[in-house]
Amino acid sequence: EQWSWDQWSGFKRHHFEFENCKAWIVEPKYPAGDGRWSWCTVWPEAFVKRGGIVDLLEHGFYHVHIDAFAFRASPEGVAIMNRFQDFLVSMGLSYKANLIGMSWGGFFSLRYTETYPDRVAALYLDAPVCNAADPAAVDGDRTRSILENYKMTFEELSVSKLNPLNNVEALVNARIPMKAAVG
Repeated sequence: EQWSWDQWSGFKRHHFEFENCKAWIVEPKYPAGDGRWSWCTVWPEAFVKRGGIVDLLEHGFYHVHIDAFAFRASPEGVAIMNRFQDFLVSMGLSYKANLIGMSWGGFFSLRYTETYPDRVAALYLDAPVCNAADPAAVDGDRTRSILENYKMTFEELSVSKLNPLNNVEALVNARIPMKAAVG
């Protein structure tokens, strides 16, 4: 594996590939010692201040990202995310992640949490996409790409538990602390 590094918001960021997906880890200057970490699932360069990521780094959190966007949080994509988490845990990070989901990232965070609730400590969702089968977006690129990745028709997706809106019960039963900013 080829690793490189740069500076990110005043912190050292390590770049690498994981299962053909670009990934990175930002290390805090003073780690908390318990392996705490946050994970921005999509748009990791956007809304950094709004998501409180620098504050988390200053409080000893590591911060990570893997670009699995091409999979649209399909079962295959969520499995890659889970193996990425296994890799991070093997490096000393905590078993549970704190997910940050902005827009599409909300969709990814919800899919991951509903699939692996025992691996998530908390969720921060900001303007999250919650419904992959939005009737207003039937002909949109978002819905088309999800249908291709999930190998479903729109009708199948609209009732599938793989659509976060249809699997809220799993999220509620997991009793994971969540903050959602919607407008």
